[in-house]
Amino acid sequence: MKRFLLIPMLIFCQIVFSQDMISKEDLLSKLKIAKDDTSKVKLLMQFHESVPPTEPLEMQNYMQEALKLSQNLGYKKGIAETSGYLGFGYQLNYDSSMKYYSISLKAWEEVNNPEQISLTFLRIGKQYEYKKRYNDALKIYLKAKETDNKNLKATEEYKKRYALYAIATLSEKMGNKEKEKPRRDSLYALALDSYSIILEMDQKGENFLDNQIINVADIYVKLDQFEKAAPLYNKVIENKRSQSEKAMVMTEVAKKYEK
Repeated sequence: MKRFLLIPMLIFCQIVFSQDMISKEDLLSKLKIAKDDTSKVKLLMQFHESVPPTEPLEMQNYMQEALKLSQNLGYKKGIAETSGYLGFGYQLNYDSSMKYYSISLKAWEEVNNPEQISLTFLRIGKQYEYKKRYNDALKIYLKAKETDNKNLKATEEYKKRYALYAIATLSEKMGNKEKEKPRRDSLYALALDSYSIILEMDQKGENFLDNQIINVADIYVKLDQFEKAAPLYNKVIENKRSQSEKAMVMTEVAKKYEK
């Protein structure tokens, strides 16, 4: 049996199921009389909330049935949702996960849902990261960013942070491992750009501000631009209320400068 993982959906890995929660027993009763139509697909997808995490194979079977029915009906949204869920569930099995994510991506493209296209790019990129295919992961994260920039409204700007954060953390990680300075600096510059955009977003909403300031400052240090990093670190220190918090930040900053 292939490994199938069933874990809670986080924001980054969220699948688009939105049905109200219903008990497994009620779902089974409805399933017995359901016709093979899109309503049955939606019914099958509700099992993701009703089947306990201790029964991943049962969950897999319901999702597989929903996918097969969606394909028979030519129900693109059902194909996109169920294959996306299977891709996420199989994330510990690279080949199976990528297979289902590819099906999901194609279906989202066919129904022209840019937001889900971008999220699927991110999920595929995460699988590339698991396989240490960092260049491939970075390319597809950049595709997610491009999709967001073209399609998200001004009121949806916050959704851009998912792709931006993926780009920032990966390019910084790649930069840390890169031996050639031009390539290393290029990766750090990409990380800096992405972290800076996230910081700008957070300054509007005052969310996690200190953490984002530190992310930007850390990249400046890695680029040997200490004169730009110092004011940012000082701002974080000023934001801390207690002397112990201030001292803790100062100690961490000193260690970064020593490196």
